Amino acid sequence: PEIKEELYAQLRPLLDRQEAEKRHSNLLHEAENKALRLQRENKRLQDFTEKIAANIPLSIIIVNREGSVTYVNQNLCRAMERTAAQLLGHTLSEIFPEPFLEPIGLNETVQSVLVGGIAAQRRSMEYRGNFYTYRVLPIRPRKAMSESRQAMILIENVSELRSLGEKVQVTEERYRTLFEGSPDGIVVGRPRGGRILDANHQAGLLLGMPRIALKKRALSSLYPRETLKIVKDRLRRPLVKVA
Repeated sequence: PEIKEELYAQLRPLLDRQEAEKRHSNLLHEAENKALRLQRENKRLQDFTEKIAANIPLSIIIVNREGSVTYVNQNLCRAMERTAAQLLGHTLSEIFPEPFLEPIGLNETVQSVLVGGIAAQRRSMEYRGNFYTYRVLPIRPRKAMSESRQAMILIENVSELRSLGEKVQVTEERYRTLFEGSPDGIVVGRPRGGRILDANHQAGLLLGMPRIALKKRALSSLYPRETLKIVKDRLRRPLVKVA
């Protein structure tokens, strides 16, 4: 027994060391697996973010505190007909022509956002017959409270929306001209005998009441009592049959 205990006493440090190395190896293996999972998750999030940035109808530019471009999305590359490699590492003044930058003070706005850490208000601009809106947002670490390390510029081409809005305005003006100038009385109301939404001047003359009074009534109130049931049935029918 004495020899056995003496042998154990001599081997115990080796056994403890072996056990410690085993635990350390297991911890190291777990840490490596965790790091690998985090790396894969980070790559997945980056790919997902890149897909979103590549497909949204906005041009995205990220600028660091030194004024160099660190990121551009595909929408900007397509608009400028240049690759990301041709844009990264350059300043805004090297990417955009002066007539684009100076009127809106984009460089000054970016520097203000980087220093103050507060997003700039959305602004509009016109360049070469196109209309754009842009906004500059701060990108800062969670621990930072004021100054930003990077700024994100969001540029949107709103020429089509502006053109569509102008077309809608023209259409509304034409409708209003025809509506008001028609020799026939026109009354606009909700379906199924709802209240009257609008009426032209001629309708007020034919019905013998002002337009303001008409708007307080229901469509069904304009018809004689003997035809009211027929009218209500007709108003309940859908105006357009959907296949």
